Amino acid sequence: MSDAVIGAGAALAGVLLTGGFGLAFDWRRRSWEDRRRWHDDRRRAYAELLFTARFAFAGACRGARLAAERGVEDSVPEWEVGYRTEDVHSWMRRANEASAEVQLIASEPVRRAAEELLAIHRDLGALLQAMLNGENRPMEQLKARVDSLDELEAAARKRYWTAARAELGVDT
Repeated sequence: MSDAVIGAGAALAGVLLTGGFGLAFDWRRRSWEDRRRWHDDRRRAYAELLFTARFAFAGACRGARLAAERGVEDSVPEWEVGYRTEDVHSWMRRANEASAEVQLIASEPVRRAAEELLAIHRDLGALLQAMLNGENRPMEQLKARVDSLDELEAAARKRYWTAARAELGVDT
């Protein structure tokens, strides 16, 4: 009788240990998959914001520089700007969508860096709107402001890129 009880106890202990290890392994696997999924989602959102915001900003800067050189009242052909107006608007829309996603899933350092980057984009937008509304500033002052915003954007883009890479665990 005692051998049967010991055998049953050992079998029960084996089942419990196997089940416990199985549950622990399954929990760790699901946890790893969740982290991986969020990692992929973040990587895509961060890259989308960086890509679309850069193209929108570059097109707007080029248009602003040409408008400052020629005056807003002179139409600058899209082929000369190098970007179609619809493309710039599409990139701006996509950058806004990516920004919303980044605000939802990013860490605080990446959110702050994205906000800083997009604040510079808003400054350029305000400058373009002022130019379109007929605000008269000397041409050199307008070009200097666009150049300044371009330099600020490059530095902010680098900070965003660095924060995103750090969060994603990419060696720099």
